[in-house]
Amino acid sequence: MFADPNGKVLGKQDGYVKAAEFTQIAQRALASVPPRVDSGLRQAVQVSAPPPPEKLNMDEERTRNAGRLLALARADYQRQQFLGCLERCKALRADYSDLPEGAEAQRLETQIRSDPDVLSAACDTLTDRLGAMYLDMAEALMLKNKPAQAVLCLEWVVQARPGTPQAEAAKTRLTQIKER
Repeated sequence: MFADPNGKVLGKQDGYVKAAEFTQIAQRALASVPPRVDSGLRQAVQVSAPPPPEKLNMDEERTRNAGRLLALARADYQRQQFLGCLERCKALRADYSDLPEGAEAQRLETQIRSDPDVLSAACDTLTDRLGAMYLDMAEALMLKNKPAQAVLCLEWVVQARPGTPQAEAAKTRLTQIKER
């Protein structure tokens, strides 16, 4: 929603739009504000508007991409999604090691890898994902009429994830297979 200082709605945009389109929408909304009310808003919109894509050179685009990836890594860290953070940091180090974002990714990755509690949380996430994949693989194997291989996948889940809903689902599926 775009509103003037008095709360009058000037415009509205539903859903995600790219930065350039958002700037155009904001400029259209701002055009309906009388000059005495805008108090510098027009200048702020003009200054914050990104340059058109054709004017960005490759270095600027690369820096933007590194910044976006680092922001996602930081958000993962804040949400305690440490595995995702580590994956993004690895990508940053691989593709942007020459930029400050690559150095920051290295620092963040070192911080995660030096904390056993944080690493444990990352391992738990990985084990959860792996358990889910093994359950999916068991179902795919059953569809291909390979119950013996499916049983091996399900047994792995029971052993690796004891006491979890995944293990219970695997036990139920094992019982169904054995009843056939």
